Amino acid sequence: MSFVKVDATEFVTKLASSDAVPGGGGASALVGAIGAALGNMVGSLTVGKKKYADVQDDIIALKAKSDELQAELLRLVDEDAVAFEPLSKAYGIPKDDPNRDKIMEDALRVATATPLDIMRACARAIDVIEEFAAKGSALAISDAKAPPLRFPTQESELFSARPRFRAQASTCLSTQNTWRTKPTPQTPKKKRTIY
Repeated sequence: MSFVKVDATEFVTKLASSDAVPGGGGASALVGAIGAALGNMVGSLTVGKKKYADVQDDIIALKAKSDELQAELLRLVDEDAVAFEPLSKAYGIPKDDPNRDKIMEDALRVATATPLDIMRACARAIDVIEEFAAKGSALAISDAKAPPLRFPTQESELFSARPRFRAQASTCLSTQNTWRTKPTPQTPKKKRTIY
């Protein structure tokens, strides 16, 4: 089943279900494609306008990059589902099966490759969108600054912070047997931009 061929309601319903796929990677890829399309819309509204004639070649090049990124991210929606399926099945292998560790290792390697590709594509899309925002039509600038691409990058931020969080939580629980409510010196509070 191709998740990019179903309507939005069906995708969201499937995402909310107990099915193994689609998951966070596929959802992030779809949001990334939508964000890239919003940037591309700014380009479409800029091309051919006399006021932006001096940046038209740049905008046309950006539109081509954005077209490629949209297609790549949409492809990654389904690729993530295909890559995760073996891992979801591997979790069902009995723990005493002598082949379980090898199967799990192989499945994890495959399942983690696609989310990394999604994060890289989203990072490239952010660069393109920022350039659309800097050079594109002022009438559509809010579309280039809309938040959809913040979600996949926040997921990657959480992904990289998870080991630190576990270590800190373990320290907190072992030394005080309670959770700290204030940030520690090692984990300063970050200011977040809310759109």
